[in-house]
Amino acid sequence: MLVLHDLNHAARYAHHLIAMHEGRIRAEGPPREIVTEQLIEEILGLSSQIIPDPVSDTPMVIPLGRRARAGRDGAMPAAETSGT
Repeated sequence: MLVLHDLNHAARYAHHLIAMHEGRIRAEGPPREIVTEQLIEEILGLSSQIIPDPVSDTPMVIPLGRRARAGRDGAMPAAETSGT
């Protein structure tokens, strides 16, 4: 067993993942089955895109920045539209 916070390393090298949030198991299973954009958003509050890793063909998490998130939901965060 190994605890990793780097999602891409975990998905690349582990055969079975256990995703925990607030002390509870939220998902477990093979990386291809549980690493989803929805799970990353729920657990980490991070908008992301999941693509196949070009080397290992395992899920690869691409974090989306504020501007990319704005394109997904149609609104810019207030701090970016205020001009400050």
